Amino acid sequence: MKSILRVKERASALIITMLIIFLITVAIGIAVSMTSATARQTDSSRDFSALRSAAEGAVEFGYGVWVKTINSYYAPVSNARLTTALGATIPQFSGFSYATALQVTGTNQYGQPYAAANSTATPPPTTVNLDNYPGWVGINTNYLSTVQMMGTFMGGRTVQYGVKRAINYTVVPLFQATAFFENDLELFRPATMTIGGLVHTNSRAYVSSSSAGVLTFGGHLSYVTNGGYHDDVDPPQANTWSGWQPNSEIPPTYSNGGKDQQVDQVSRIEPLGTDATTLLHPPKDPNGNSTGDLNPNDDSMRELIEPPANTAVYPDPTPIANRRLYNKAGIRIHITVTTDAKGKNVYTPTVIPQNGTVLTPAQVVTLTNALSQNTIYDRREAQNVDLTTLDLGAVKATLNAATNFNNILYIDQTDISGAIPANNPQGIRLVNGSTLPTAGLTVASQNPVYIQGDYNTTNASTRGSSAVFADAVTILSNSWKDQNSNSALSARNASDTTVNTAIVAGFLPSGWTNPTTGAQYGYSGGLNNFPRFLEDWTNNTFRYTGSMIELFTSQVAIGEWDTGSIYVPPNRIWNFDSNFVNNPPPGSLDAVTIGRGALVRF
Repeated sequence: MKSILRVKERASALIITMLIIFLITVAIGIAVSMTSATARQTDSSRDFSALRSAAEGAVEFGYGVWVKTINSYYAPVSNARLTTALGATIPQFSGFSYATALQVTGTNQYGQPYAAANSTATPPPTTVNLDNYPGWVGINTNYLSTVQMMGTFMGGRTVQYGVKRAINYTVVPLFQATAFFENDLELFRPATMTIGGLVHTNSRAYVSSSSAGVLTFGGHLSYVTNGGYHDDVDPPQANTWSGWQPNSEIPPTYSNGGKDQQVDQVSRIEPLGTDATTLLHPPKDPNGNSTGDLNPNDDSMRELIEPPANTAVYPDPTPIANRRLYNKAGIRIHITVTTDAKGKNVYTPTVIPQNGTVLTPAQVVTLTNALSQNTIYDRREAQNVDLTTLDLGAVKATLNAATNFNNILYIDQTDISGAIPANNPQGIRLVNGSTLPTAGLTVASQNPVYIQGDYNTTNASTRGSSAVFADAVTILSNSWKDQNSNSALSARNASDTTVNTAIVAGFLPSGWTNPTTGAQYGYSGGLNNFPRFLEDWTNNTFRYTGSMIELFTSQVAIGEWDTGSIYVPPNRIWNFDSNFVNNPPPGSLDAVTIGRGALVRF
């Protein structure tokens, strides 16, 4: 009996052993199968990741070609130019091929391909709000970079991956801000002042009031430098001003939502359409040491008001050349100053039409006869300034009638070498400008410009837009008299005056060092003194509508700011000229931003 039991036990053990072996074998088989599947999945995932990277890399290549092409023309470009730029140089990726060609094409505002009957046409621009710049708008041109790559995976499977990225070129008109400063924006305890519209600085903002309601902002104020907004501390060198009072400033009033809604930190807005630090190469560094750069055409943003120099030897960079008012102008008037045998100045004007403008001999005579020479004493400069005065009332009809005139007039006065001598400063004065040509007028000069009396003050709904570009701009009121220019302040009494024009001019920042004398200046006078004054404006108002743009340091009008015997400030009522939105001044300045959206699979 025991033997039978032992036999049965042995049989059971054998069966169990065989079952265990079977289960282990099955488990091993499953494990091997799973490992193979995992390996295949890993290989497939790796291949797919590589395919995706190839497609995204191709799209990025297309974006790079687009940027290079845009920067060659500094304007939107057509599909034909982009196709030519892509050419046959598209990148190749080992193991993958193009299922559809890499393309960069224009689109409409909805991202749909733009197919023009004319292959040289650019995509249609649209006006957009700039999300990162509250209150600002831009003129946007849209493009799309697309590609579809394919590869063969394990098992012979063909897999495709398509990806696209929206890109855009946005032109930002600078003449949409009441004030735009490249350097520090300073408004330190000004006289009564109300500013409507946008205010921006590419640096820091120091804004304060002497009491509630004296300084009021009605629009957005934006700044760039981290920690760069200050409304309770003095700006640099403020203690050098004769009217300085320590610890006397209070925050300004923000009348359209308050500081939290009206003050923003933003990125730089580039007036030259590209990074100024890579485009501009000044001959001296901030410490006055030579940089070794000899090109006279890329020194600073003041190039905008200067003629290009020696272009046969030195290049004039495209972003600058395209923005020079000297190049844009339809009419140039150049006055050469020489000295006769008796030491008397002789002024020789030359009128040159260009850019398609046609002037008759009679029209040239009219323009020449509207010029006169005068000398005034500029109390801030502390010296006499020789002026060529242009009577705009006398030339308005001629400018209206000039064939193909683009309403940009460049006028300057120099010695025979083309320089403005420091010991004999030359300026331009605009008089009788209350009514300008029908299509508006931009006057530009490398000299300081003086605007005397009401300017462009006809009906706001019918007047043309205006701009003045200059080394500096000084406002002379309706009551200004040349014979009193060297008299005491009490004899230089202003009266209410209205000026409606954009102003692009230089400035002397706080703490600036005069390169001739080595003297360090004090407080700059701030935005409130960007347009300069030479009269006693007590109880009188300077009404201004336009856009003030500060981009560079003045080089001719370099007298140090203060009040004292120079002037008494006016009540200031400043606003943006809403006409600029749809009808900007001739030769307007545009900044540029380039953007791209996220990569999207399709």
